[in-house]
Amino acid sequence: MKTKALDEEGRKKLKEIFGFLAIPYWLGIIGEKFSFVYLAIFAGAGADHAVYKRISGGGGLAVLLLIALAYFWYRPAIKYRRTPLPGLKHAIRRRLSNLYRDAAILIVLMSAVRFAVVWGDKDVIPAMLLGLLAQLCILPTAVDWIRTRSLTVMGLLYEREELHAMRREFSLPLYLKIVLLIFSCALLPFALVSIGARWGAPFVYWSGDLLNLMLVCAMTLIVGLGVVFYGIQKPLEGLIGKMREVAAGGYPRTRIFYSDEVAHLKDGFNRMVGGLKEREEQLNAAGREKAALERELAVAKATSDLAAQVSHDIRSPLAALGAAVKGLALPHEQLDLVNNSVGRIQGIADDLLSRYRDPGAAHKAEVCALAGIIGQVLAEKRVQYGNRPGIRIEFGGGDGLAAAVDRREFPRVISNLVNNSVEAMGSEGTVSVLLSRLDGKILIDIKDDGRGIPAEVLATLGRKGGTHGKTGGTGLGLYHARTSVEGWGGSLKMGSEVGKGTVVTIILPAAAKPAAGMRAVLLDDDPLVHMNWKMAARAAGADLKLYKTPQELLAAAETLPRDIPLYIDSELGDGAKGEEIAKDLHDKGFADITMATGHDAAKFSRLPWLKTTGKEPPWA
Repeated sequence: MKTKALDEEGRKKLKEIFGFLAIPYWLGIIGEKFSFVYLAIFAGAGADHAVYKRISGGGGLAVLLLIALAYFWYRPAIKYRRTPLPGLKHAIRRRLSNLYRDAAILIVLMSAVRFAVVWGDKDVIPAMLLGLLAQLCILPTAVDWIRTRSLTVMGLLYEREELHAMRREFSLPLYLKIVLLIFSCALLPFALVSIGARWGAPFVYWSGDLLNLMLVCAMTLIVGLGVVFYGIQKPLEGLIGKMREVAAGGYPRTRIFYSDEVAHLKDGFNRMVGGLKEREEQLNAAGREKAALERELAVAKATSDLAAQVSHDIRSPLAALGAAVKGLALPHEQLDLVNNSVGRIQGIADDLLSRYRDPGAAHKAEVCALAGIIGQVLAEKRVQYGNRPGIRIEFGGGDGLAAAVDRREFPRVISNLVNNSVEAMGSEGTVSVLLSRLDGKILIDIKDDGRGIPAEVLATLGRKGGTHGKTGGTGLGLYHARTSVEGWGGSLKMGSEVGKGTVVTIILPAAAKPAAGMRAVLLDDDPLVHMNWKMAARAAGADLKLYKTPQELLAAAETLPRDIPLYIDSELGDGAKGEEIAKDLHDKGFADITMATGHDAAKFSRLPWLKTTGKEPPWA
């Protein structure tokens, strides 16, 4: 496909490439001068000699060949000026990359034409070989001179990024180019003069040719100095300027035209600048991430302080509420439900305080019977939404299924997910919770027949701030559920269809049901502690016996196994001390006795067989 034609400026730039025609022409003149000097010294052939004239005639044929071959070499550039197709540009770039090779081939072909014209004379062959040697030695300098004076062509043929990257081209080392230049333009002419003097050739025969040769070599040496200036000195000065820009904080890059040592130096500079820029971007990104983390930490600290203060402040009202509930004339089930709810709130408050005191602390997951915990949470939810008779909360399956979860967090997860389901429905609907097992996994499906969630919104849920259809919603419930379940080695999946409802599935690794033989005895006069232990025992499937007074426990001691774990509070009311009761029980043969108290263990050091722990249930 054709592209837009080059503008006038582009055509002017491209004209510079036609200056390469001067390379073989100039080198042809140099070869002739060396050949003429050789013939004058060793054969006494002057300008009127037949061989001299035959070489000059061969030079004319060589020029005609040069014009013909040059046309084919320049043909892509000639066509590109009229129709700048990408393929033509690629062909020009390929020719420039192989310029040393193409120029050398052209020189050899021109010399072959001259050999064909003068073949047969014994003095011609060494004279022509000497001229060809001189041409090949000067060839790299001549090519570099034309290339260093034609840099605008490179900007026309290469994109900006390509000019900043090294190209794979053939290039002689700089030291070799200098050695060849000195050899051909200084040492070789000096050797010819020295040999001619020793040979005894009459000076009158070769003095004019020698003068011409010296002028040509002097001009070539000047060109060599130009190559050093334009090809080495100026690029290095420019590179030093770029280095100053880097020192000032910039990230400039330098253009690379060819593939000599200077180009390798520029390529290394560009790579260094690119690496520095990339590392600065990484540092800036790390700085932004650090600032974001610091802001998050500040928010987390403020939130933690607020949570600690709230949990501290609600403990006293909760205790008062628990005491007041005991005096209410409520049905047994409702009273038990209220006590359980108060206990769970108390557990949340205690958990917040413990996390505030030790942010690194985390509750360990333990194997729990899930049906009892879920059933208890759903019972609370039925009471909570009792003023909405159209809402039905159902629970099915799963008896005997267990998984390793956090005993305190798991009820919160179920509670939050059920709340979301209820809030997704109108005045009536059904929330179904199904506990099942499949392929070694425990599945808890929480399904509603509410409004449903659009697919584009569903993908955002489970992250902080991701919420749908709730005024003032924060998304923390789903976020907490997902992170908690993942912390237990499981996963949380959501599926929804607009107008039909949503299902949230908790997937947990299955575990063996807790042993039914787990048992313990608690002696404590605090009803809230009784309630907390009762909930933990029910969730763990443990056998727990509760006693409020020492008299009750001592009366039942005869019927209890002597290896059953006993947990006794230190302060039992009416001046009774738990450690004294523990001593009496130890004397009766009970071996596993633990003080469940907030006192330090040093207080009971006189009783070495007595263990000490806090008021947490042994299954929590």
